[in-house]
Amino acid sequence: MVEYSAVQGGYPGEGNIDAEPRFVDPESGDFRLAEGSPCIDAADNTAVPEGIETDLDGNPRFVDDLDTVDTGKPGRGHDQIVDMGSYEFQPRCDVEVCQLTLKYKAKFQGLRAQARLCSANGEPKGPGWRVCFQLLTLEGEPVAEQCKATRRNGRATVRFADLTCGKIYRVCVASIQSPEGEDCTPLEPTCERQIIGCVGP
Repeated sequence: MVEYSAVQGGYPGEGNIDAEPRFVDPESGDFRLAEGSPCIDAADNTAVPEGIETDLDGNPRFVDDLDTVDTGKPGRGHDQIVDMGSYEFQPRCDVEVCQLTLKYKAKFQGLRAQARLCSANGEPKGPGWRVCFQLLTLEGEPVAEQCKATRRNGRATVRFADLTCGKIYRVCVASIQSPEGEDCTPLEPTCERQIIGCVGP
């Protein structure tokens, strides 16, 4: 009996769908579910064997995607509906770098970098988010990395000192971690560049 499955061409059975599953990269063997997949929150909780709480990647098996309407079957003590397939879709954190500013500071011959975090609707994030900044040369060679927690206004600030006069550096937000310790690093890094001034004798 086949139920709550994605079957090409369709197949009789409760919960079955005939739709493009939207895998991340099936040609390369990546059968994880991409955002917007109809397989998300669409399977049968009662079909998951007792004791199985993680997927093939070791991620939680019962995860609710707030952007997807549940079409699967609840049960097994979970309100969240399991996804079709071997991999559970892990929703991205609702956080982004809404502003990254760099400022040359002659006092310590370096840069002050400040990132402001906000949600997708522009609402500022609060304290406790860990932001890691990476300093690179213009050619992309790593120079240094510093991490700092956001304050109440969702801003995190670090400084990189004793940089080379006249040289252009790039600063990127390398990673973001939620107050609960969840990896919320954006898919695309946010970077800015700045030239270092020269202070005369």
